[in-house]
Amino acid sequence: GNADVVVDMGANETFTATVRSGGFDLNQLFTDSLGLGRIALQAKAKGQGLTPETMQANVEGNIQLLDYNNYTYNNIALNANINRNLYAVKATVNDQNLAFNLIGDFNLRNEKQPVYNFDLDLGNANLQALNLYPDPLAVSGRLEGSFTGAHAATLSGKLAGNELVVQHNNRSYPIDSLRMTLDQRGDIAAITVQSTMLDADMKFLGYTHKKAYD
Repeated sequence: GNADVVVDMGANETFTATVRSGGFDLNQLFTDSLGLGRIALQAKAKGQGLTPETMQANVEGNIQLLDYNNYTYNNIALNANINRNLYAVKATVNDQNLAFNLIGDFNLRNEKQPVYNFDLDLGNANLQALNLYPDPLAVSGRLEGSFTGAHAATLSGKLAGNELVVQHNNRSYPIDSLRMTLDQRGDIAAITVQSTMLDADMKFLGYTHKKAYD
């Protein structure tokens, strides 16, 4: 399938854009497919500014199907409000093996210390059906997170979970409350977990991947 892209430019870097695809193969865009395959979508954007530092725009998209890791996801809706490297994102997925509502606020104005806040209401994630886990495993519940960090080796923050249910091999494990703190500084990564099933306090030395980013 092909992708139909229409962009109209106006004065002062204003723009409108639409994208339509009945089944474009993302392998055509990437040297490494990253596990991606076909995508069928309709999306539109309207705003002003052509760089992340100046762009103010609204983006709406509906993805009818997306192939990833040999699974086809269906019914994904996205909405993003962009304000000069501030991103307010809403996403809804209604797939038979993945259902959630996500609200996220991402502040990328400070490239050395970006901030990520999100609220995820996870109705169901069947990880085996999604080809993300080899054995029967499904998760549901609500997660709230607040993190900072420019890359994985410096990511720090807090994650809170409520009314979580883990289903493994036809058995259910309810987790009423989960609190996790991740603190990565230099060569030390500290993780604290408090939950109705497990409490843990862990530290890892020599954990940094800083050289990979120099």
